Amino acid sequence: MMTYRHVLQLNSKVNTCFRIRVQR
Repeated sequence: MMTYRHVLQLNSKVNTCFRIRVQR
């Protein structure tokens, strides 16, 4: 089971990757 903080951190990473992809 993942902790809430871990999920938030993971979500943040995915969000940044997604933004970089959208910019291209």
